[in-house]
Parts: sequence; C-alpha cells; structure tokens
Amino acid sequence: MTPKLPDGLLTLAGELVLRKDEASLRTAASRAYYAVFLLARKVANVQSRGADAHARTQQHFAASGYKDFAKRLGTLRKRRNSADYIDERPFSRHEAFVALSDAHELRREMETMPIARTG
Repeated sequence: MTPKLPDGLLTLAGELVLRKDEASLRTAASRAYYAVFLLARKVANVQSRGADAHARTQQHFAASGYKDFAKRLGTLRKRRNSADYIDERPFSRHEAFVALSDAHELRREMETMPIARTG
C-alpha cells in the first residue's frame, strides 16, 4: 500500500458522496471503509490479504483495548457490504454520508492511539 492511498480513497469518497446517482453513493461508502481498513490493517500488522484480514484487524483492536473502535470498524464494514452486495434496496445519500463521516472519525481516532505510533 502506498502511504497516500487511504487519503486518496477518502478524498474520492468525499467527491462521490456529492453526486446524485446511487452507484456513486455506494462506491463512496465502499471507498470510505477501505480507506480506514487499509490503515487499520497496517496498524494491526495483519499480514493476511484474504477475507479473514477484516476480522483479524477488528480482533486486534478489540484485544488491544479498543473494543469500541473495533465495533465501529465492524459497523462501517457492514455498511460497505450493504453498499457493495445488497442491491435489492436503494442505498441513500444519508447512508453514504454516515459512512464517510464514520471513516473520518475512525481515521482521526486511530492517529491518537499509542499502538498506531509504534509501527
């Protein structure tokens, strides 16, 4: 991962959330999650690049005393899964904005964690 990729994904999500089409809103939520997930996986030193990397990353934070952070990361992942895989119902602008807001909040919170500064 290049160091600027998460920032680029958050910037892209911020641009997409301003569009009106549902595809952009869904993509905004997805990119917002991945921006935070990539940083969290790096902080957690999770080497897996498979589907288990998401759960392992959450487990790392929960085991490190950041249970609320892990839970909110999981909630953001569920929102991303909804955006990416549940096309039977509309995905709203509100949902996309919540995902983007949560991603920014989690990113800021991660920057203050002592474990984030050791790597």
